[in-house]
Amino acid sequence: MTTSQKHRNFVAEPMGEKSVQELAGIGDVLGQRLSERGFDKAYVVLGQYLVLKKDEDLFKTWLYDTCNANKKQQNDCYQCLKECYTMSSQVKLRRFLSELMGNKPVTDVPGIDLEVGRRLRQANIYYVSTELYTMSCA
Repeated sequence: MTTSQKHRNFVAEPMGEKSVQELAGIGDVLGQRLSERGFDKAYVVLGQYLVLKKDEDLFKTWLYDTCNANKKQQNDCYQCLKECYTMSSQVKLRRFLSELMGNKPVTDVPGIDLEVGRRLRQANIYYVSTELYTMSCA
């Protein structure tokens, strides 16, 4: 799947107070319709995405019912929110794990026994890094 420049721009930085029109798939016309129904900010649409339990069909149906978005617009907006939410979750997980694990020896990680620790040390991996730990958790 390829993404639009609008999609890439949206997910490249924090959502903050971005208007609904900055979401991929949402232009001026759909943005106005959404705003008239109280969905003026991207984070409000993200909230609806979460209320609908991130369900693709439910979200796309809601978007159609709310602002008459066509299938491409529905898909673009859904994919944009999905990626934004996933990226945000991964950043929060990395931050959490970094605070939790710090710079501990690999053998201090739950689930790594002495044999696995020995193999990791043979591979020159001595300490937990956030990247190593999140790869197994993400």
